[in-house]
Amino acid sequence: MGPSKIALIDDDLQLRTLLKEYLHQMEGHAVYDFNSAIEALDFLRSTAVDLVITDLHMPGMNGFDF
Repeated sequence: MGPSKIALIDDDLQLRTLLKEYLHQMEGHAVYDFNSAIEALDFLRSTAVDLVITDLHMPGMNGFDF
């Protein structure tokens, strides 16, 4: 099985960047990162991913509502 497609949703840019770099460089996964759940939903309507990693506490739509 090849690399996974991962959607990473977090409003903390520093954390999101760190996780994206790790998952891509160390594990070879394709990582799509988003600042908000609403932004991610727009993307996920047209693209299937294998895993979603989301922050639970975000402004607007939180991780539970997502």
